[in-house]
Amino acid sequence: MKNISKYLLLFFMLISFSNKAQEVNLDSLWGVWRNSSISDSNRLNSIQRLLWDHYFKDKKYSDSIPIVIDLGINFSKPNTYWRAKMYNNYATFFQNKPNLALLYLDSSFNYFKNTGNKRHLNSLNSNKSVFLKKLKRYDEALRIQLSILNEDSLDLTAYANISNTYEALKKRDSAIYYTKKGISTFRYLDSNSKINNINDKTAYVNMLGNLASLNQKSSKYFKAIEIYEEAILFSNKINSKNQYFHYSRQLTQCLVNIGQYNKALSLTNNLYERSLEINDTNGICNSLFDLGNIYYYNDLLDSAMSNYYRALYLRKAQNNKLHVFECYFNLSGTYKSINIDSSLFYIEKAIELYPDKLNSRIQKLNILEYHNKIDFNVLNEIDKNIVKVNKINKSIAVFYYIKSKYLFQNKDFKKSFKYAEMSYDFFRKNNFPRQSLDCITLISNIFEKQKNYKSAFVFKKL
Repeated sequence: MKNISKYLLLFFMLISFSNKAQEVNLDSLWGVWRNSSISDSNRLNSIQRLLWDHYFKDKKYSDSIPIVIDLGINFSKPNTYWRAKMYNNYATFFQNKPNLALLYLDSSFNYFKNTGNKRHLNSLNSNKSVFLKKLKRYDEALRIQLSILNEDSLDLTAYANISNTYEALKKRDSAIYYTKKGISTFRYLDSNSKINNINDKTAYVNMLGNLASLNQKSSKYFKAIEIYEEAILFSNKINSKNQYFHYSRQLTQCLVNIGQYNKALSLTNNLYERSLEINDTNGICNSLFDLGNIYYYNDLLDSAMSNYYRALYLRKAQNNKLHVFECYFNLSGTYKSINIDSSLFYIEKAIELYPDKLNSRIQKLNILEYHNKIDFNVLNEIDKNIVKVNKINKSIAVFYYIKSKYLFQNKDFKKSFKYAEMSYDFFRKNNFPRQSLDCITLISNIFEKQKNYKSAFVFKKL
């Protein structure tokens, strides 16, 4: 408890220092807005900075954002630069409601179209393509993105957006092609000293990250690690903190995938120390959670639990529901082989937070199955919901494994093999060695029961 108290005290101190500095800056910007002797343009610029430097960055301001934007809309004149910027702010506010975002984006677009400002038009078109992609209107998104690239073959954001759209369309070869083209374009511009915009530099980091991620999804972990390291080095060079932390975490996952736990621990501890230095409370929580994951995969369960508990206490202090859920979920998995009561306690806590999440119900079933206390009612209930899911993920692969075992026990070997094979296919392709081994054992047992000893022998040798 002393360690937990120490980390909580440090956490609240960091929040306090950070909040004081933020309050000073906020007061200064509000002071500019309220000063009627200052030009209209400067006052509206203070609204813009309030939104982008503070309100969009912190969820606690979410309810206030429309009020601040409305101040800017009511103060600016119709069909002007600032009115268009305020409409664009609303598009950002409604980014999780893409239909609404598109309406405001079109209002902003109409103004800049009349001015002929290509830079703003391309930026708005780029944002529009992102919202269209969220609505799964991929063809429209791709048409806009390709038109931007046709006008300017050196637009780095266009390359990144096109790659992301092709990835959503499951056309990975095309996604890789445009990512590599974007990276080559940046290097060409940089070699000719034509890169001055920080947005181009961050776009370059994102393209490196995208290329690493595409390799990671194809289980090309060593190639992915090499590219993530390049992205991390460059993000550190341009002082892009968010990118540095994001791609460092991705790199950690790759290192875990190939069993390089010591390197993963070293990198994550470094991220934890850096988070402490810059008062990054989210970074501290992320690092503690990631440390828990690394220890868990390395079978160091006591250390895993210690870090999950520390992350949980801090996430509760932040009142961060989703991350509290993740801590409960992982604690339930860590306790699974140690204490069924604790394991069930934490998964029930997770289910209380998000009753409709399928993965937590599958986790409960997984715990019960591990202790030979399978609940057939829960199994049948989950089975009905899985019919509605199109894409297999880790939780569903776990469920298929459990269902296969149930069918095996009931001597329905044909169906048992079907679900074991689907489960094995997912775990093998996504590099889950333990789960793959469990599936291999089950499939081998199925073949033996069917007196197909040759196939059983082949699987036992895998």
